[in-house]
Amino acid sequence: MIMWHALKVSLPFPLLIFLSFCITFTLFPNIALAKKMQFGTVWTSIYLIICYNMGDLVGKLTGDFRNNFNSESIIYLVAARFYFYFTFTLLVK
Repeated sequence: MIMWHALKVSLPFPLLIFLSFCITFTLFPNIALAKKMQFGTVWTSIYLIICYNMGDLVGKLTGDFRNNFNSESIIYLVAARFYFYFTFTLLVK
């Protein structure tokens, strides 16, 4: 009974965390590192890993300001991550 109440109170957030991880691990590193750029394979991989780590750092730093976000804005941010799914797959072509 207590578990059901806890799930009801926090319901959108466990699903949003799961979707965020699914999007991240679907695209990175496999699809992201499949892209060939003019720098060569090694430098392309290093560049994309640095970009991923910078985005991860920014995400962790904005977590300190979680009072500025409500549950609706979090849902929109996770939905906006689906944009990366389409752009990454088009980028690899």
